[in-house]
Amino acid sequence: FVSQLLWFRKVRTNLTALFVISNSAVDGTNRRDLQGWHAAGFGGASPTGLRRSDADRAGRGLLDLALATGTAVSTAAEPAPAFARLPADRAGLAVPILVGGQSVAVLYADDATAAPPEAPASWPEAIQVLAAHASACLEQITAVRTAQALQQVSASGVAGGARPQPASPAGPEEDSSARRYAR
Repeated sequence: FVSQLLWFRKVRTNLTALFVISNSAVDGTNRRDLQGWHAAGFGGASPTGLRRSDADRAGRGLLDLALATGTAVSTAAEPAPAFARLPADRAGLAVPILVGGQSVAVLYADDATAAPPEAPASWPEAIQVLAAHASACLEQITAVRTAQALQQVSASGVAGGARPQPASPAGPEEDSSARRYAR
């Protein structure tokens, strides 16, 4: 998905950023920060420097709206995030990535290139297709990992409150990973 995004960025868009939801508890308050996972077009900026805290509502408006509604949101409905520095005559789009109907990440892209904007532009639809593909892939990976974890748990006799058995023949590292995922 990221390689497809980078290819797409070189062809059509100026700035793309993928933010993953990071849940945390600070002073007894649950927070949903957005952690930059990958970005292109920011120059030398690191994606990890793109963390948007739950308290930064003004800088996340478009991203938060896409996450809350579970649908794509354009800069026609909401201003672009501050980090994008999007000119007024250009378009931006935030698209949520869903797993099981829940937003787990958000993809932002815009067309702030040096070239004149395309009319009509096809990149917004392509970004939505990429996000839908990423959602389907993540759902499939989650289903497979869940099934593997359940097999590990049932094979080791943990179901029904029994004591955990020694590591499976697959190896202690895989066994430990499956147990963490099952929890």
